[in-house]
Amino acid sequence: MRYGKIMLGLKNTAIQVAAGVFLSIALGTMTAYALNRFNFKLKKLILSAYILPITIPFSLVAVSTFLVIFRISAFNTRMAGIILSGGIDVYFNYLFLQYLEKIPYSLYESARIDSAFYFRIYWSIILP
Repeated sequence: MRYGKIMLGLKNTAIQVAAGVFLSIALGTMTAYALNRFNFKLKKLILSAYILPITIPFSLVAVSTFLVIFRISAFNTRMAGIILSGGIDVYFNYLFLQYLEKIPYSLYESARIDSAFYFRIYWSIILP
């Protein structure tokens, strides 16, 4: 009698969750940091583009998401789960933007005066 491969499923889930959480936090926090602290031409357009996916129901996007995963040959692989869970989540990014509003801008400026570069400010002030 053959039993299910529960340990393989547990390993795949652990890999996908760990990679997805890492990518989501890394990409989401860096994106929110850039959108919150820097001024550039397309900033308002990009912020508006984050509002658009919230209004679209998931059932309308599911087929196109499947087609994208299928066309990049990631269907039925661990990579599909990592890509889908590790992408920049709109809700997470919005919450992190709200969190960055609470960090005083003077803390950011004092780090710049102390010659901290952008990544050092992100790593030491924004991410924790």
